Amino acid sequence: MKEFSIVRLVLRKLRGLTSIQELNARKKFLLKECANLKEKVTVIQTPGGTLRIIDVTEMQQYSRGVQSTESDFRKASKFAEEAAFNYFLTPEVKKKLKKTCLFLTLGVDLCDGRENGTHAELVGVYDTQRQRFIRWTGKSYPLAWQTQTLIYCQNLESHFLKLNGHSVLVLGCHDLNMFSPRVWANISRHSYKGKTIKRMLSLLKKYQPTVVLQHPHTTDSPRVWCLGWCGIRRLLPVCIYSSGVNYEGTTHKLLNVLRCTARGKVTDWIQPKKK
Repeated sequence: MKEFSIVRLVLRKLRGLTSIQELNARKKFLLKECANLKEKVTVIQTPGGTLRIIDVTEMQQYSRGVQSTESDFRKASKFAEEAAFNYFLTPEVKKKLKKTCLFLTLGVDLCDGRENGTHAELVGVYDTQRQRFIRWTGKSYPLAWQTQTLIYCQNLESHFLKLNGHSVLVLGCHDLNMFSPRVWANISRHSYKGKTIKRMLSLLKKYQPTVVLQHPHTTDSPRVWCLGWCGIRRLLPVCIYSSGVNYEGTTHKLLNVLRCTARGKVTDWIQPKKK
């Protein structure tokens, strides 16, 4: 089997920038690092919400929470894909990625423009050689405050796919906690979350992924995802894994955060602090 190699695009919150300026800084950083890479890698992984669109007003009509439909999730995914090509995957970026990696995972957040409005947290898997998205998935296991507003990714099978001969599990931000032993001990088996965990564990057994890619929005502590990864290691003893990192912290050293959120052949491209 071919080796699976990961590059993490480690981003920072650059204060004082508009959202467009921040996105442009991220693209500029990506292009610079791609130019310096000497060997093509399997995947470049971004954090959740690398691209954010906050005024998708048509989402006000979409179903959300446990009533979320696959149809509305597909509509959100289609909008995210259009936004990705319009704002992130410019011709220059696509050309550079084609030489640098086989796949890109891109975290895209959509909001309907209202406070406490409908929102979606999606992850697209982009094939750099064919220059198209081959999969859209998203958060299936929401945080407590999102249970009434998030468009759930109800199709759990969308998290599993083959990349370069490997069975890969692609997770949204909080989805990793479905594998936390602490969560298993405290969740009601008859709740939405309990049933979702049961379905996910069944699919994990079916597909036996050898690579797990998680796309959190913020990773500031070396221990923030430790219980989720502990569960993954128990369930998948031979496994490469990685958390996307958007670092905003000051308490914990970034290098400690990086060391505790990856296993396997993972290289980190660290965005410099704003001067």
